[in-house]
Amino acid sequence: AMAATPTTTSTRSREEMRADPSVYTSNYCEENVVNLLNSFHDNSPHRTFAVVISNPQAKCPIWYQRASHSPTIWDYHVIAVVVHDSTSLVYDLDSTLPWPCLLDKYVHDAFRPDLEIPDELRQRFRIIPGKQYTSVFASDRHHMLRPDGTWMSPPPHHPPLQGKGAPSSHTLPLLLDM
Repeated sequence: AMAATPTTTSTRSREEMRADPSVYTSNYCEENVVNLLNSFHDNSPHRTFAVVISNPQAKCPIWYQRASHSPTIWDYHVIAVVVHDSTSLVYDLDSTLPWPCLLDKYVHDAFRPDLEIPDELRQRFRIIPGKQYTSVFASDRHHMLRPDGTWMSPPPHHPPLQGKGAPSSHTLPLLLDM
C-alpha cells in the first residue's frame, strides 16, 4: 500500500514561517503555536489542537529538535496538531522532522516510546482544542527574564499575547501545571 501523503493546512514551509517574525521567535514555542493556530483557523475547516508537553520536574527529552543533535531537554514545549479526516499532522517549528509530520511518526521519533526513560523525565501531555488555547493563552513573558532583568532569549517583536478569554496576563503556568 502507498503511504498517505499529508495534506498540509499551511501552504508556507517551516523555513518561511521561521523567517517571519510575526509567526516565529526562537524559544517562544507557546506564542509560536498561538500564531500558527490563528493562521490555521483563518484558512482551515479542520480540527486543531495545541499540545503542551512538560512534567513536574520541567525536564522533558524531545528528539529531533533544532536545539540539539541528541535529545533536547526542554522545561516545556508546545506543538500544534491538525486533524484532517483520518490523518493527524504535527506542526513543530522547532523540529527537524518533516513539515508537517504524521502524528505517529512524530510520537515515535520525537518522544521515543521505545526507550526506557526515567520516570522523572517522562513527558506528560496536555491536549487543548486550538481555539480554546488561543483564547485562554496569555504570557507577559516574565518567565523569560533573568534576575538581573535581561532576556534569556530575545522576545518576539509583537506585544505580549493575551487571548480574549484569558483570566490574567500570564496563564502559561496554568497550562504547564502537570
